[in-house]
Formats: sequence, structure tokens, C-alpha cells
Amino acid sequence: MEGGRDMAAHTRFFTTSGGVRIAYATLGQGPPLVVIPPWLSHLELVWDIPALRAFNEALARDFTVVLYDRYGCGLSDRDRTDFSHAVDVRVLAELADHLRLRRFALLGVSTGALVAVPYALAQPRRVSHLLLFGIWRKSWTTEVGLAVRALIRAHWGLGSKALADWFLPGAAGEALVWFARLQREAASAETALALLESAMREDQLELFPRLRVPTLVMNRRDDPVVALETARDLAARIPGARFAALEGDVHIVQFGDPDPVIAAIRTFVDAPSRRAPGAVPAPLGLSPREVEVLRLLAAGLSNPAIAARLTLSVHTVERHVVNIYTKLGIHGRAEATAYALRHDLLPATPAT
Repeated sequence: MEGGRDMAAHTRFFTTSGGVRIAYATLGQGPPLVVIPPWLSHLELVWDIPALRAFNEALARDFTVVLYDRYGCGLSDRDRTDFSHAVDVRVLAELADHLRLRRFALLGVSTGALVAVPYALAQPRRVSHLLLFGIWRKSWTTEVGLAVRALIRAHWGLGSKALADWFLPGAAGEALVWFARLQREAASAETALALLESAMREDQLELFPRLRVPTLVMNRRDDPVVALETARDLAARIPGARFAALEGDVHIVQFGDPDPVIAAIRTFVDAPSRRAPGAVPAPLGLSPREVEVLRLLAAGLSNPAIAARLTLSVHTVERHVVNIYTKLGIHGRAEATAYALRHDLLPATPAT
């Protein structure tokens, strides 16, 4: 696998049928995973920001990760005048054709979901798994969003700092500086605002019930941009979708604690992870203790028996069970057992 700065030097380009030059890069080995750029992107700067680089390299342990710069951003052509998401869907389609990807997983984060959903709807046979995190839902119509938009218009530097504070609550100063730099250098203020306004106009609710691909919806519990209940409602509209409620309050997937997100993706896609033989991943962001409880649930133990086995109170076990059901999007012990069987989570020895 190429790493860090080496990857920046190996960025490649392809030209769309409309004559637009798009920058892209690949890293890792395994089944392909295309990561749709969010609101703004800059491939070169991704490798200067440790959190972004570490996230991509972690995914690359199991997948061939495809990254690219959005039209109008980063190293791609910046002379964009049509800011509709239909343009972004066409770019994605032509990139997949250029790379001869017959079937691949698709990750859409935040506004990237506005590209992932219509593409998966149009090409269900090519999308093996649809992975959505922090689905954009017109969040910027709030009072905070309106204020940030005004800052972008008035001063892009100040606007990017305000965005960093909102998207990365509680982040260290260095992370805020990195994020603000990425925003400023990824696109001009005019392009950033035009792409933002386009996202605000987009409403894809009618598309969700028509999706026919395996879908995982992920959201952090205290995300300040996308409320957990909003994400859960969106997931419920997608037939057969799984929903994973992950801990944290950071909207940017690569910051905060990205490990549960990566584990959820690996588990859902059933990636051939390079973990040690016999090791079991924490499915869909479950804590190690929740995995223990799930395994004992699947083995047929009652809540009091699980409490005795793990030296916990019955109330604590009940709370873990509720968390497991919520994170996995399942209901009852039968579904928990079925999930454990599918993911090889039954105890190695009978739980007596």
C-alpha cells in the first residue's frame, strides 16, 4: 500500500465526457470502496492532515479505496458553473467506468450521501453495499447555519473557522487549524457557498424507499449537524437498511473516534480483514462489553444469568441489551441470535 505523502505524488486524472478533468487516487488492496467527496475536498491536503490520512489508510487494510476531488474543488478542474448534484452523480458514474469497477461499495458522508443515493438507485447492480454516514438533511436552514453562511459570504477564512468549531466540537486547536486550512484551500468562497446552497435545495426523501441495495446508515449520537432521530428516521425509510448509532459528537467522520465507523463498515461489507485468526471485530460500533452480552444472549442466557456470568447488575445488562438492539437495528432475542450466527459471534464453548 502506498502511504501518506507518496499517495499525494501518485494522484491521477481522468477527463469526463464533458471535458472536465477530475483528480483521483487509489490505495490498498481488496474489494473496491469508492469514497464520495463531501461538501469540499482536496486530495493533496488529505495527506497532510493526520486524522484524514489515518482513516483512509485504515480502510485500505481491507479495501481498494478510491478517493477523488469533487468537480470545482481541490486538484480537479475548478471552473464549475453548474452546481447541481446531478453533475456529481455523472462524475461518479464516469469515474467508475474509467476504473472499470463492475461492482463496488459506496461510502457517502454528509453531503456525499446526496450523490451516493441517486447513483445507487440508478445502478443497483454495481453497488454491492451503500454506506451512509451523517446523512445531510438541510441542517443549514437553522439559525447557526444561516450565520455560518453569512460568514462565508463576508470572509471565507472566518467562515471556515466557524465551520470547524461547529463540525468538530471539542477538538484540539491543531485539528481546528488543519480543518480550517482544508476548507479554505479546497475551493473558493464562491464555489463553497454555491455547493452549500445546492445541498440546501436537495430533498431526496422520495428516493429512499426505492433503494434496493444493502444499506448501512451510521450517525453519531450527539452529532450537532445531523440529529440522531433524523438519521434513524431516514434509515427507516430504506427497505432493509441497518442503522448504527455510534458514540460521539463530531460530524466529520475521520475525527473524534473513527474506529467504530471503520469496524461497522468492515462488518457490514464482510471485508476479508487482516485481523488475527479467531479475532472477532466489534460489529457496528458495539463496545467490547456489548459484544460479550450479545454472544451470551445468542447462547440463550437470560438477563439475570448474563449478569451473574459477567458480574454485573441486571439493570446494567438490560441497558446493554437496549444499546445492542438500537445499534444493530434489531428487535428481540431471535434477531440478536440470527445476527450473532451470521457474524460468528457465538461462544466457542456452550454458555452454561
